[in-house]
Amino acid sequence: MTATDFDFVVVGGGPSGATAAHDLSSEGWRVLLLDRQGRPKPCGGAIPPRLIKDFDIPDHLLVAKIKCARMISPADKQVDMHIDNGYVGMVDRQDFDEFLRVRAAQ
Repeated sequence: MTATDFDFVVVGGGPSGATAAHDLSSEGWRVLLLDRQGRPKPCGGAIPPRLIKDFDIPDHLLVAKIKCARMISPADKQVDMHIDNGYVGMVDRQDFDEFLRVRAAQ
């Protein structure tokens, strides 16, 4: 394979890169997705319901459905943020990112 075998090269297989690769390949483009292994992301993995629907994220990837989040300052002041009319889905980034990469490859 050479670089000319692909229409696009996507560098990074996190949610944005894997989704871009999936969308491009769904449109018939030849896509190479490059990702460095062994780097699970430490971020929270919160996904709003609209994105769950729009990106067809299966329910089995949601490890929790959060209806309230609490922020605590260094001075121990607390603020609760309630999610009105729904929830925010929480995913394990290692499993979620791999699902997106596999889906893009298919």
